[in-house]
Amino acid sequence: MTKRSITAQDVANRAGVSRAVVSRTFSNNGSVAQKTRQKVLSAAKELGYQVNMLAQSLNRQRSQLIGVITAGQTDPYRSQLLEDLVRAIQAQHFQALLCDVLSDDDLASTLTKLTQFRVSGVIVTSGHPSAELVSECVKLAIPVVVLNRQTDLPQVDEITSDNAQGAQLAASYLAGQGCRNPQFLGIEHGTYSAQVRLCAWNQLQPSQALMASSSGYEGGVAAARLALRDGLIFDGLWCANDLLACGFFDCARHEFHLSIPKAFHLVGFDDIPVTRFTSYQLTTLRQDSQQIAALALKRLGERAQQMQLPKRIDKVSVKLIKRAT
Repeated sequence: MTKRSITAQDVANRAGVSRAVVSRTFSNNGSVAQKTRQKVLSAAKELGYQVNMLAQSLNRQRSQLIGVITAGQTDPYRSQLLEDLVRAIQAQHFQALLCDVLSDDDLASTLTKLTQFRVSGVIVTSGHPSAELVSECVKLAIPVVVLNRQTDLPQVDEITSDNAQGAQLAASYLAGQGCRNPQFLGIEHGTYSAQVRLCAWNQLQPSQALMASSSGYEGGVAAARLALRDGLIFDGLWCANDLLACGFFDCARHEFHLSIPKAFHLVGFDDIPVTRFTSYQLTTLRQDSQQIAALALKRLGERAQQMQLPKRIDKVSVKLIKRAT
């Protein structure tokens, strides 16, 4: 059974005061007699009450909804991130309003949703969200955080996984496996994250990268067919994401009869569930989606309290997960 959260009303009942007095005590908004304040604080301590700082800082003229902007939910890592975001939002006693923005046609309806429902903040997870959408939220004084992408808007905070650290970890791992000619598999017209990973890799290993035409499993298969048809020209490969790595892995193994890691070492990025399957056991880089989600909620609360704060750019560490490839 899930334990019920302690509320301000519970504290009020224990202290023998009104809920408004509890609110004034913790927000310092209005006068509260010292004796009454102590009764409230003692009751809160006894009950283990924690002030909901996000709710306290967000605009009270707005709803208890946080808009979450995405562009499709077929990507396994994005699905995990969305799950962690929803949990983090609910833990702060808010609810998530999911909005898929797959085309320009979705933009108007999404803006209407965000304004009609008077959301208290917006978290953007899409790799290519509309700049117009984000800009409009800022004009409406709605706090916005973008995840794993970049924006030039000064009042929009950015949280990304540390892709440069990921490139260093992948390069070091491949070097440690004895690879002398490692390469990177990127994505043509890829997301911001994929582009940053390519740039970070090129700074460490300047070479002509392999490029997939799409970001999914089939993109990895097609890239393998092109890369391997004339023979093996690399001994290590870091892929922009796990789905690419899995597609590349299967094509190399089944169509070209190559044994991994005997023929070449392979590293992915994301640590999606399939990478742990016995048939893959893929070495990869894990993004900490729980930390990203928690930090997104923290930044929303801070900006709601002071919209003019300087832009914050946070980079969340990634971790190398060594498996069989």
